[in-house]
Amino acid sequence: FSKSEIFIKEPNVALKVNLGFQADDTILLYSGNILYRWQCFPETVRLAEWIIRELPNVKLLVLTRVDDMLHAERVLSSSGISKNNYRIKNVDFRDMNDYLSISSFGFALRHSHRMNYCTPAAKIVEYAAAGVIPITTMAMGDYGFELRKIGITTVLDDVEFIGENNMNALVLSVQNSNSSAIRSALSDWAGSYCYENTGPQYIEQLVCEKII
Repeated sequence: FSKSEIFIKEPNVALKVNLGFQADDTILLYSGNILYRWQCFPETVRLAEWIIRELPNVKLLVLTRVDDMLHAERVLSSSGISKNNYRIKNVDFRDMNDYLSISSFGFALRHSHRMNYCTPAAKIVEYAAAGVIPITTMAMGDYGFELRKIGITTVLDDVEFIGENNMNALVLSVQNSNSSAIRSALSDWAGSYCYENTGPQYIEQLVCEKII
């Protein structure tokens, strides 16, 4: 069996409906804290606003800590996204798989900065393993290159230089990339990539520690 059979859950449609969305809505997910500039939440909202304006069946789901919910509401209420098109939630980590299961795309934008090249967010792999297509940038270490190699078209060059052409291209990607085949390939990549890059070293470390 493939790795995607382990990680990808069937969509929890009841959860989507309970959130006030339609069963066939496409969900853009933002998962994480939002207060720090490097987390690019305003840029995320800007992109989401553009996509939702062009594709009415697309909605935004923000999962964040309780302390950040008010700030998230301020940013979103001052945007062009209507309240019907977004939800802000704080959820228990044990429920995360259900929320990932209803999400088609996941935001993990970063500015071009040396720190991001050295320590890219592991959220990319979390999204990918669950079959959630990352919307990210080439500032994410080697993730951007790897995702482009397997045909993921939602990797932007730089979040600071997003023009109308980039926005329109992203809309097309969201419109055309939402398929089970892409999600399965993405999940398989996440499992293989993590094992090839961290598995053997981690196992070797455990063995050495056991011997020592």
